Amino acid sequence: MANAPPFPVKMPASCIQLGVRRNSSASNDRNAGRRPWPSPALALITLECHLETSYRRKTAYVAAGRRRRPMAAGPRAGPPGKENVDQASKDAYERAMERVDPAAVIVTCASGEDKAGCLVTFSAPCSLEPPRYAVWLSHRNHTYRVALGAGELIVHLLTPADLPLAELFGGVSGAREDKFARVPWSDRGGTPLLRVSGGWLAGRILSRVPGREETGGDHTCFVLEPTAAADGDASGAGSGAPLRASDVRHIQPGQPGGE
Repeated sequence: MANAPPFPVKMPASCIQLGVRRNSSASNDRNAGRRPWPSPALALITLECHLETSYRRKTAYVAAGRRRRPMAAGPRAGPPGKENVDQASKDAYERAMERVDPAAVIVTCASGEDKAGCLVTFSAPCSLEPPRYAVWLSHRNHTYRVALGAGELIVHLLTPADLPLAELFGGVSGAREDKFARVPWSDRGGTPLLRVSGGWLAGRILSRVPGREETGGDHTCFVLEPTAAADGDASGAGSGAPLRASDVRHIQPGQPGGE
């Protein structure tokens, strides 16, 4: 036939139902009983219709909040925030984390007229080039709520000499008491800067990475671009081992799960 493509084409049933011109030539007996080839124009129009229909169905499926679930070989994991680990594994994890023993720092911030600060044991450098520093703040902290509207955080590095300061910022809630009224501090561009022996770094907040929906976590990661830093306080006392999480375990948080 003149309009037959050089390769077989599997057309949907609706293409045939649209009406395809059959070769009615009586002289071509070889084509008797064969399925007729549609015209190229009709085949193209039908294919476009099916692609558009498929796209609309997929768009509606996604808009309705449904997703195709990938096939899993093993048992499906529970939703974020639910306990999917047995108690023995959880205890083993906690014992392993005791060996990590991260440094304890005090993080301060300000937003409008509000200023806040808390003791933090979740912080670390997260990039060499360009330099980046990450701080995780608990969702229950007053400092976290202020930091959501802040543009900068100051991370104060502590030594054992700063333990009284750590006890204040870890054991008193800023939602009920002004901690800064009890300690000397200076204003650095609107953000409180404390006097500590281990040094400090200031960083512009680049991103806030929430953890509740994605992982079920109770902390948000604030990624900082360091803009300034100093080693030790004004007297130059910047020596000594860092104050660690094991040194501040005796501090009772000012509010459950928080500062």
